[in-house]
This record gives sequence, structure tokens and C-alpha cells, in this order.
Amino acid sequence: GGKASATDFSVEERVKWDGREFAWIRCIPKSGRMHQIRVHLEYLGHPIVGDKIYGTDGEAYLQQVRGGLTRELLEQLILPRHALHATRLTISWKGRSLSWESGLPADLARFSGEETVGIGHG
Repeated sequence: GGKASATDFSVEERVKWDGREFAWIRCIPKSGRMHQIRVHLEYLGHPIVGDKIYGTDGEAYLQQVRGGLTRELLEQLILPRHALHATRLTISWKGRSLSWESGLPADLARFSGEETVGIGHG
């Protein structure tokens, strides 16, 4: 029942962590819908690590709202937040192109196995 949206995806790297398989995905939204990347990746069967709503039964989100996550749910989520990060954002504004870049946050750099925080997988 949602509005049409489109996202381009490409697998940048496949990795193993703690005996499980993951992938670094480059996502380029072509429309700007709320939760667009999260919804599309769940639909494809590849929810984002740490997502408490998409790719789960929603219990983690409800527990967080009620005041905290259990240790078991945190272990299932792997990270206490989404492993989702915009390394680059570019928009057109008043006839100009504006762009920002942001390095990989420390928690995602640790998860990725990178020694230092930088632009990383973006």
C-alpha cells in the first residue's frame, strides 16, 4: 500500500563475522521514501544488521520502547543500532549541488574489522 520507490543496490564486499555471512551493500535511493532502504533490503531477504523492525518480528522494537532490550535480543540483532550509514549525501539545492561525506562510525568500523575509522565501505 506504499508509494512507488526505487533503490539501486550493489554488493561491495562479502564478509564472514562470528561464523556468519554478511555483505557490504552500496544503496543509492532514487526516491526519498521513509525507511526505503530498510524496506527494500528486507523484501529482498537481506535485512540490515541491527534493524529492530524490518527483518524481525518487531519484538526487539517493542522491547526497546518498553524500556530496554534483553541480552538475547541484542545478541540476535548483533548491533544495538542499524548497520546503516550514509558515507556521502548529495542534493540539489537552489540550483547548486551540495555534498557531504562522513567516515564510518567507530562501532561500524569495529564490526567491519577495519583498524581505523575512515570513509570505509562507502
